[in-house]
Amino acid sequence: MSGSVRCWGLLAGILAWPLHPALAAAPEVTLTIPNMLDGQAACVVTLPLAPEQCTARSCELPLPKGSPQASHVLHLSCLPSGSATGIERPPPEAWEESVFADGQNINILMMDGYRGTPEEGMRSIDFCFIRMKAYLCGATTLPRMGARQQRAAVAAAKKVIKGIKLREPRAHD
Repeated sequence: MSGSVRCWGLLAGILAWPLHPALAAAPEVTLTIPNMLDGQAACVVTLPLAPEQCTARSCELPLPKGSPQASHVLHLSCLPSGSATGIERPPPEAWEESVFADGQNINILMMDGYRGTPEEGMRSIDFCFIRMKAYLCGATTLPRMGARQQRAAVAAAKKVIKGIKLREPRAHD
């Protein structure tokens, strides 16, 4: 009997121990993004970001240390189902990468030097989730930075995109 009491006491002590920060619940924010057309279904999404990083239609993502700026903005939009998204006819300097997010494969359109001058060398990332009653699309532009920083910034943006969870859209009020 005393062995089981000690076991329960040990278990209670472990459960009361504070979680390591890496094991704590990751931040999430749920946004209802109004549809571009009045009266159409809104996009309800959960993003793996802290609420203070987001507004109703965008989220601020930090850039790696040593970047020319501290952050970049991921702009979000909600389009009616069947809308042209802009990804259908990409410019010649663009390429697509497929990622698995929220139970579906989505294409991310990547462009180098598309916005700005060749010296600016900006990278654009555009994506659309095409499912349910509305399309959720997003875009961001990364400033020119070193190759290692660029890879880290693109990987961080893709991680956010892969972490998006779509909720059942509801009619926009």
